[in-house]
Amino acid sequence: MNVFLPYNRDTILTNARKINGIALTLGTIAAASFLGSLTYQIVGWPHGRLASLIILVAAFFIAERVTHVLKPQKLAPLNGPFIFLNTCLAIGYLVLGFYLVSHATPVWIGSVFQAVPRRILALFGFLSIAVVLLHSRKLLASINQFLFWLFIFGFTALVFRTGFGFDIFVHDATVRAWQSAGFIAPRSFLYGGFYSIVAALSTLSGARPLFIINWITPIVGALVFLYASLQRKSIIFSLLFLASFQQLFTTATPQALGHLLFIFVILLFWISDEFKTATPLQLILFVLGIGAIHPISGIAAAAVVGVALSTRYFKNWWQKIAIALCGAALAILPAALIFYTSPGAHFIPITLAQTSTLFFSSKHAFQVAATTRLAYAFFGCIPLIIFGLGIWSIAAKKVSRNAQALCVLALGAISSAIFLRALALPQIISYEQADFANRLVLTAVLLTLPAVTEFLESLRAPRTTIAALILLSASSWFVAQIPWNSLEHTKAIQVSAPDFEIVQSIDTRAAGKKYIVLADQTTSAAALYEFGFLQRQLAPPHTFYFYPIPTGDVLYSQYFLPQTYNGITRGALTNAATAAGVRDVYFVIKPYWQASDAVIQTLKSNTTDWWTVGGAVVGHLNLNSVSP
Repeated sequence: MNVFLPYNRDTILTNARKINGIALTLGTIAAASFLGSLTYQIVGWPHGRLASLIILVAAFFIAERVTHVLKPQKLAPLNGPFIFLNTCLAIGYLVLGFYLVSHATPVWIGSVFQAVPRRILALFGFLSIAVVLLHSRKLLASINQFLFWLFIFGFTALVFRTGFGFDIFVHDATVRAWQSAGFIAPRSFLYGGFYSIVAALSTLSGARPLFIINWITPIVGALVFLYASLQRKSIIFSLLFLASFQQLFTTATPQALGHLLFIFVILLFWISDEFKTATPLQLILFVLGIGAIHPISGIAAAAVVGVALSTRYFKNWWQKIAIALCGAALAILPAALIFYTSPGAHFIPITLAQTSTLFFSSKHAFQVAATTRLAYAFFGCIPLIIFGLGIWSIAAKKVSRNAQALCVLALGAISSAIFLRALALPQIISYEQADFANRLVLTAVLLTLPAVTEFLESLRAPRTTIAALILLSASSWFVAQIPWNSLEHTKAIQVSAPDFEIVQSIDTRAAGKKYIVLADQTTSAAALYEFGFLQRQLAPPHTFYFYPIPTGDVLYSQYFLPQTYNGITRGALTNAATAAGVRDVYFVIKPYWQASDAVIQTLKSNTTDWWTVGGAVVGHLNLNSVSP
């Protein structure tokens, strides 16, 4: 196929029919990640739409060369009853989407289940089961499968009007800094591919990066599993994925996007014979694109491609040795990457109980209702069950060689997870350190899905298997909407309208003076949305932001959290202002931080003035007004 499309209409249509559209789209995203990241490192992010267009067009032609070996998906013809049923399903999804968007919550809540009525969840469940049961390769069924996966991955994006979580606002501010300044010093390779994709799409469309970030992961996820649905073994594989569904896939993060493309690589190796004809250079470019989005996803994808090349070029024992080396690389490289990029990282004694937390969840203890406790109990066992079945299938030799090879890689990922569980990272908040290891456990589970799929198919009980997987899938999807805590009704996971009121109120009162704010992550996210990274960066040598950014930031870990839990003191507020080189410091207390009257009174007595805004109490200390 020519690099440049010919102008003859008939030839264009003929070539289009030979293209696997889903694979080409995913390949273009990976190629744009690599090209954009490379461009950023060499010359910075270019201004103007022309450069972004050139990057995406070049990525398209590279992806076409990589994916043209894959057969296009053929859709079966339609019939009357099938058209009626699937049209009703499509209308149901549109109604569901319209309801969620129109009832998106602007207030502080912690879970979608605090905003979505049970009847709406029941409608979503009914539509989902119907899509699974009506699975086929027909056009309308494929459209509904795409909508189903779009809702699976994008439910939080629909419910939370201003964005779910904190990371999405950091990424939005980063991309806007790229677009305005060309780069952020020092330049980093981390997430460069993710930012370049978002920056290019944002520049060309005129949409805010936050919107692109919010929806690129759900769309890519829907495309990956639409590709799976048009292949053999698709139903059980997809349901197994849902049974192991985790919070990673409910949030718009680089690793979520990278892991979805990693799943696509698994599918290509496992079920696409044409994948074997792709050249090593083409495969390496694809892997580099995933690695530019997120390094851990890239390492895992590289291990799969390494196995694919091993099965092509080696035989007998040499092939087994090569596969074992790929598994060893997956065991060593993720842990080594985190160890050497984390100053002060050191090993700590690890107990069997700590290792067991890689597989088991204790969040069921926060549930009152028997049904939710049961859901969390299921979720805690699923990773171990899936991983155990995958490893057992190797010993029993009940699966294909490709699936066995992927299980070898899974052993490597588990080894890396255990290694990381024994690694202490001083600059990372303690409750987030386990996330590194848990994400590698998820990587291992994803690598075992093909083996478990083949094993379940060998049982020859499709109806029973699918029914059980639907129950497990519903349980995992429910638990993945973290944090659902029916005892305390945890709030403040998403940025809300009051956060923007707080940020604007403080900035108005500051009247152009330099200042810092000690507040929680959602208010800090609102500040990033309003001001970005570059506009309000404190003067050198103070490199931190003027609002606390969690996961290691000095204002968050050394000043905000200790005072929130241990008591607010004028001395600590003064030290924070002095460390930042400013004369004004503000402290925000919100009702969901268990702010008792005594805590609020302490804030008032240790500040020069205070006021209430957005349901929160804001205290202000001016060092010029404090007696020496």
